[in-house]
Amino acid sequence: MPFELTPFNDKNDLAEYVRAFSSLTDPTTIRYLCRTHVPGWNNIPEKFICVSQIVAGLTNQLFEVTVTLESVSSKLKHSRVLFRIYGTYVGRLYDTKVEVEAFKYLGKVGIAPALIADFTGGRIEEFIDDFPSFFDKEPIAFKRLKLWKSEVVTQLSHLDSDLLTNIWTYFDKTFLEEMLNEANSIEILILGASQSPTICSKLADISPVYNAVFAHNDIQENNLLQVSTGLKMIDFEYSNVNYAAADIANFFCEFMYDYCHDEPPYFIEMRDSYPSRSLRKIFVAVYLSKIKQEEILPDNDVVNTAVDIIETFTLLSHLSWGFWSIARISGHHTNSLAFDFIQYSKVRFLHYLDKKKQLVQQGVLPLKWDIYS
Repeated sequence: MPFELTPFNDKNDLAEYVRAFSSLTDPTTIRYLCRTHVPGWNNIPEKFICVSQIVAGLTNQLFEVTVTLESVSSKLKHSRVLFRIYGTYVGRLYDTKVEVEAFKYLGKVGIAPALIADFTGGRIEEFIDDFPSFFDKEPIAFKRLKLWKSEVVTQLSHLDSDLLTNIWTYFDKTFLEEMLNEANSIEILILGASQSPTICSKLADISPVYNAVFAHNDIQENNLLQVSTGLKMIDFEYSNVNYAAADIANFFCEFMYDYCHDEPPYFIEMRDSYPSRSLRKIFVAVYLSKIKQEEILPDNDVVNTAVDIIETFTLLSHLSWGFWSIARISGHHTNSLAFDFIQYSKVRFLHYLDKKKQLVQQGVLPLKWDIYS
């Protein structure tokens, strides 16, 4: 794993603003929980358990926990695990209970790492000993990556309907509760609740990318691992039911941002790296071919329609991550790299405005398009 590792034996080895992330951010606590929950670790002396922070991740704190005594580690099913800490603020960003249930299911079907244990404030996962698949901007490698990614997205799209039903049930309830709290009149509540299923149904008739699927929602360079069989996704904090077009659009947008940068603001924007229309058509053609189980070529009209739809969803990606960044400003940092959330929110909002103007000029959006219309 190419991410920087910071070993620490005492919580004071970390900066105060990193320690403040959670009461679990303590090597003694991490060792205790691993010895308690990881099979075969209960009798291993603490001095043979190494805890290192992985300097990556903007939502959770990540730690590599390893058994260093070779005579013991060679006999263990898990000699190294990933210890994930949620932090006290994440409830503003996503529901951890829903995320854990989804993660359990994804682990069982082999899409996500296996869940070893979960507890209040965090969990222990199988450690995937591979490396992030940094987006290669060379055309051939780029095409290959997009083909692999199409296969992974298709796996998510075909997940057990029971999982989708359970998540929808939760969000229907949550959505209605929020509407009751926010609605100025009962008419608004009735209108929103009654129109949603109809709109979703009509959109799905227009294009398969309007289908409601189980989406990752945060596919970026650090959340894709290169394994022997292709790609494996990790970090499912924001995974949920969404339009396929939204997940694909977000994936395209992430080619413009490099989060593996060790100087302020700890990310780089690269607008020229946004995939060309021809490459987007290749990706969409493969995706639709797998969904519809028939060969669909990049020049097919259904591909062009889907590509335009996905382009409109890039606006949602920019807005949602812009607001996410604002929500993160007051939270504690996950690691020693103090990511500049203010600057990142500005970048995403500027990208939103520029993209909207571009889509209007291209005729993808109406000339007098308004986000509220």
